[in-house]
Amino acid sequence: MSRYLYLLILLSLSGNLLAQIPSGVPSKFRGQSDEKPEIRLYQRIGLRGDTTALDTTLGLHKLKKFNYLRRDDLELLPFANVGQSHNKLSLQLPAFSFVPSFAGGARRETQLNAADLNYYRVPTPLTELYFKTAFVQGQQLDAAFTTNVSEGLNISLAYKGVRSLGQYQHILTSTGDFRGTVFYESPDKHYQLKAHLVNQELLNQENGGLTESALLLYTTADPEFDDRGRLDVNFENAQNVIHSAG
Repeated sequence: MSRYLYLLILLSLSGNLLAQIPSGVPSKFRGQSDEKPEIRLYQRIGLRGDTTALDTTLGLHKLKKFNYLRRDDLELLPFANVGQSHNKLSLQLPAFSFVPSFAGGARRETQLNAADLNYYRVPTPLTELYFKTAFVQGQQLDAAFTTNVSEGLNISLAYKGVRSLGQYQHILTSTGDFRGTVFYESPDKHYQLKAHLVNQELLNQENGGLTESALLLYTTADPEFDDRGRLDVNFENAQNVIHSAG
């Protein structure tokens, strides 16, 4: 009995040792087992082929992007709740396109298009997480996972969801978007293939702003109405939903 037990332990250890051999790691990224891949090998690729190395450092430039849009929003004036519309504070000429753009320009900032998606090239599986609380009740989360299944083939999956009650009446935000990308590059580097799948749903409750009496209470800083949820709004029966997939 002890012989079989020793044999079973030996086979188990052998299987564990064989499982540690990184046979599935692309040869370009393969190195010594005690060495970590260089950060420059973790690359983010844009739609037009612009490639940047992933930056894992922390600084003020990262703080500017720590928001729902995940980019610098200095030129945007957001509405009262997370995930709502944005007003532009600067004039930017729109890019030429044969296809008509979305009519609601203020909601366009929260919608993803092909230029906002990222493709990856990584030596090891990579996970990126963003979490932040919302107003009064709710959270916002953006999670992404990517891996190279071979040297030239990468897949990534990501999901961003937000639910925020807001500080005023009838201003709930509930959004979610799923993103999946595939990036392939031929061994001779002559051909590339980029494909993506995006499914978005944006729900926003809307009110008509504060009533005249509520606005007076707000401007006079009445202590009984420090909680903005007590202030009356003009109407509480409107909401808009945007759903897109592509």
